[in-house]
Amino acid sequence: MSDTEDLATWLRAQVTAASARTSGFFEQPHGPGCGITADVSPECDCNYVDTIRAQCEAQMRVLNRHHPPRPGSSEAAWMGARSCVGCGVTGDPDCEVTEDINECPELLDMAVAFRHQPGYREGWAPRPFDSDG
Repeated sequence: MSDTEDLATWLRAQVTAASARTSGFFEQPHGPGCGITADVSPECDCNYVDTIRAQCEAQMRVLNRHHPPRPGSSEAAWMGARSCVGCGVTGDPDCEVTEDINECPELLDMAVAFRHQPGYREGWAPRPFDSDG
């Protein structure tokens, strides 16, 4: 990973790689009443693979909302080139604009799952958990 790569770009690569690792697993039904496209048996590993795929899909949805502005976009002009497009745009006064994509709370939380992967930076370590939230 380059020094200029941001958290959103790194996370997108991690999620894409995790999703790709499930390719080919249990594409064909693997037992009676089992398979990704059929009723899944609780004893089957298909549940695990399907869960990973669903988690990757959910993470991509978050990454599609929380990302740096596209160069030359109106967001880049008024928010700043390194800000997070997904933070602070909901009209919620408690949701502030994140001026540096590497400090986006949503992405920092997501990065916890990939903290043992190459390229993870200590600066992305999770913030203390607020149990009052």
